[in-house]
Amino acid sequence: MRRALLSLLFAASCAATAAPVEQAGLRLVTQSADGGTRLVLSKTAPLPDALVERLKVLPELLGEEGYRTEPLHGGAPVFETAGRVTPIKGFAYVQRALLSGDGRYALLGAGEGGSLDAWRIGLDGKREQLLPRGAAAFSGVIDASADGNTVAGWLLAKADAVPQGFVWQAGQGYRLLPAPLWLPYAVSADGRRVFASSRPPDANTLARQGLMRSLQGPSEGDWGDALAVSHDAKSAVGYYFVRQKSGNPDAIGSYRGWWWQAGTGYRHSARALYLDESEMDDPARFAAFRGQLLALAGLASDTTETVASGVAQWRIGEDARELVADARPVLFAREGALAAWKVWQDEAWRITLAHGDETIAAETLGGPAFGQVFAVRASADGRALQMAGEEGKVRLRRAGNKFDLPSGLHLLGAFTPSGRYYLWPDGEGFENRHVSWINLQDGERGALAACPLADGHYSALALQVGDGGKTVALGGEAGYCVYRTGFKDDAR
Repeated sequence: MRRALLSLLFAASCAATAAPVEQAGLRLVTQSADGGTRLVLSKTAPLPDALVERLKVLPELLGEEGYRTEPLHGGAPVFETAGRVTPIKGFAYVQRALLSGDGRYALLGAGEGGSLDAWRIGLDGKREQLLPRGAAAFSGVIDASADGNTVAGWLLAKADAVPQGFVWQAGQGYRLLPAPLWLPYAVSADGRRVFASSRPPDANTLARQGLMRSLQGPSEGDWGDALAVSHDAKSAVGYYFVRQKSGNPDAIGSYRGWWWQAGTGYRHSARALYLDESEMDDPARFAAFRGQLLALAGLASDTTETVASGVAQWRIGEDARELVADARPVLFAREGALAAWKVWQDEAWRITLAHGDETIAAETLGGPAFGQVFAVRASADGRALQMAGEEGKVRLRRAGNKFDLPSGLHLLGAFTPSGRYYLWPDGEGFENRHVSWINLQDGERGALAACPLADGHYSALALQVGDGGKTVALGGEAGYCVYRTGFKDDAR
C-alpha cells in the first residue's frame, strides 16, 4: 500500500509521463541515444577470480574508481527493444558495454571461462572481433563514436603486460594509439577525435598501483585506503575508519593508520596514529597524518602517487599532442569542444576545464561560496555543467543560469544532449527510488514515478537518457523501468 501511494504521489508531479514499463530480472547497462534499444545483463554468474585479480587496477585507469570497484560485471549481455529480448550468446560477463546511437551495434569487452575480448556485435547477430587472434591476451572497449564505426579500447599484449590503447575503425581494422597517447578516455561523436591519458607507466609502477587498490587495512575497520607503496612493493601505509561502538549513530569515528609489510601483513603498532573524523577534511592535519605514516615505514613522498600520467588529444590521422603533464582526464564533451582534467595540488585534486586553448579552474565556475569542486559532468555539447562539492553540494550551470540541488545520487546524473534537462536517481531507502529532474532553462523541477526494481547499492544503479530525454531508463539489482516523458530538448 505504501509503495503504491508513493508511486501515485511521484507520478502526480512528473512531466506528462506514462507509468513506466518494468523489466524484472535483467540489469540495465546502457541505452542507445535514440532510446529504442537497451543493453542489459541476464542473471549474474560467478566471475573468474584470476581475471578479476589481474584487472583490478583497470577501473582506476579508466576513470571509474569513484563508483565502480570491480573490473567486470557478471551476467550474459542481452539486447532489449520494446520489451523484446535478444540474447548475445557466448558470454558470461562484460567489462564495459556501449551501444551505437541507433542501437544497431553493441560495442563490448566480454568473455567467458577466463577470456576477455573486444567485440562489435550487431542487432542482426553479425559479430566482429576488433583484434585479430594472437594480437592480445585480453582486450576491451572504452568508448565509441555515435555510429559505432570507431571504437577506442585497451589491450594487454601479454597477461602481465602494461595496458595499451588502440582505436578500431570499420573496414580498416585496429591500430595502437600513437605516442604520447596511452589509454583512450573518450571518442568524439563523429569518431574523428580521441581524448586520452598519456605517458604509460612501467610494469613495476602499475603493479604498485594494483597493490594500492587491494590494501584497505585490518579487517576490524569499516573501510580503508592505501596512501603509499614502496618502490619495491614490499611495504605500504594507509588508514582505515573505525566508528565508536557506543550505540549513538552520531558518535564520531576515527581514521587510524596502518603499516603493511610483504610476508608479515599489517603492523598493528601503527594504530597510535589517528585522526578524528572531524579532522579529516583539514588539509594541514591530513598532510601531517600522512607524513607521520610515511616516516613510520621509511617511505619517501614520491611513493604516494604511483601513476602520474598526462592528458592528450588526437585527431585521427594527424599528429597527437599532449595538453598537460601530470594530470588525469575528467570529462570530454563528445559533441562539443569542452574537455577537463585534474592535477594533484595542495593535497587535493584540482579540476581545470578547457575549451580550445582557453582554460578555467572549476572552483572559479563554482563560485567563492561553493568551495572545492570534487567532480564535474557535462552535457554532450558542453553547454551545461554539473559540479559536485563539499558536504554533498551540487551546482548546475547553463547559459548563465545557476541552480543548487539537494543531495542525491548525482554521480549517476545525466543531461539531455543540449543540457536543457538534468536528471538523477533520487529517493530515501530502497523502496522509493525514482528519477528527479530539473529544467535548466526555467528552473522547473519534478520527479518521475518510483521504480520498485531500482533497488540495491548505488553501484548497481544505472540511469540512461535517450531520445533527447523522451525515453528514460532507471535500473537496479532487481531490474529496471523505462519511462516515456514529455521532455523536449533543444537539440531535437
